[in-house]
Amino acid sequence: HPYVRGIRVSAAGAKSATFTIAHSTGTSDAVAAYYMRAAVATNGTVGLIFGGSKNGLDYVSYSRITNTKATKPVQLNPAGSDGYEEFARIQAAPAGGFRVVFVAAVGSAAERLYTRAIDSRNKIGNPLLVTTASPQGGNYIGTVCLGVDKNGQASIAWIDGSQVRFARVTKKGKVAGAAQLNGSVAPAEESVSLVTTPAGATSVVWTTYGPIPASASHDAFVEGRRISATGTVGALTRLADAPTGYGWLTTSGEVSASSDGTVTLVLNAYSREATRHGSFLVRWK
Repeated sequence: HPYVRGIRVSAAGAKSATFTIAHSTGTSDAVAAYYMRAAVATNGTVGLIFGGSKNGLDYVSYSRITNTKATKPVQLNPAGSDGYEEFARIQAAPAGGFRVVFVAAVGSAAERLYTRAIDSRNKIGNPLLVTTASPQGGNYIGTVCLGVDKNGQASIAWIDGSQVRFARVTKKGKVAGAAQLNGSVAPAEESVSLVTTPAGATSVVWTTYGPIPASASHDAFVEGRRISATGTVGALTRLADAPTGYGWLTTSGEVSASSDGTVTLVLNAYSREATRHGSFLVRWK
């Protein structure tokens, strides 16, 4: 039966004994530890989310770790729904809290994107619906990204079929908009990345497929938009094309922002014959 276990390493490098966070209780209850994601709160506690399955349904679990003690895992997705742990994300929030997002669905119904807030006392807020997948997207939601600013405002970006979508969630739990960020050309299904500064400015980047003329030297490029702390959506910006000798360019998921707002992202490039691979650094000021 699978276990989820942890080990704590101090600033000086001292390692704790291994401790158990969760474990399966039988063949109908399995922990999918390969979908674990963690965040560290300002008070040093760790929020951990991971997947599992029980009685034919998948779920997203949460546990809070203080030193080497973990709370009993709690299911985050609504009862009776399938929780898609591969799309779940967690970020630290102010004052020792966390913010999580996840996708869930019941049967063949359209997938829904939810968020939940967790405070410093480990009180978990009710699921808040951010959006329901659109019929144009085939009623499915792809990659999800999450950022939280110093005031607790959350920025969420996700793929909805042929669209890159964006929404804000206030500290008090109000969802603000679900704006489309990309233009008329569809994004790659698993290519969106997001970074939020402490002041709340957010940058979203994604890979875009053609349409590209057959004579062009590239098949995909990277675009992005900036959203201010107050919600103003900036211009659609073409950030990078495939370098000479490469035909394919994608985001790697590695993106960061400096104190002056400059965004740094790592891109992966491939030749059309898949015989050449390269990583490239791009700065967006």
